[in-house]
Amino acid sequence: MDFDDDAKGPTLCDLDGDNRPDLVVCQNNDGLLAWKNQGNAKPPLSVRLAGAPGNPNGIGAKIIAHYADDTIQAAEMTAGNGYQSQSPPVVYLGTSGKMIRELEVRWPDGETTKATPDAKSPTIGISKRLLSKTLDNLKPLQNKRRRHNWRKDGENSI
Repeated sequence: MDFDDDAKGPTLCDLDGDNRPDLVVCQNNDGLLAWKNQGNAKPPLSVRLAGAPGNPNGIGAKIIAHYADDTIQAAEMTAGNGYQSQSPPVVYLGTSGKMIRELEVRWPDGETTKATPDAKSPTIGISKRLLSKTLDNLKPLQNKRRRHNWRKDGENSI
């Protein structure tokens, strides 16, 4: 693509809900540009992640698609992709007419989750599940700091 002026902030997003990534670019001192993906090929598989607390979108997770013909495609969930821009937390995996047999997610903490996408659905959500025993073993932190009493007159006491 060639722009007359400086362009920044390219982002991929599905503007019209057809599951095909569209392109949006902002220009310095000018309007926003958008290109609608009008391809007639089968839409890619959209993958969304539900990560652990503190990382709800699974940023940094590796998503590996294992196709029926034993080929592999990999992508990473990112938090942004350009200067002052951020695409939605979605990874698009092109299928080229091939069936994805299994998706493997390698989470940033080293755990792995596997899922089988529905061939009829263009989207899949994969969740990192916390083990209930982990939550049961956590003990509340003891707060040993002194409590401050703030007064309206500006005089503080400990």
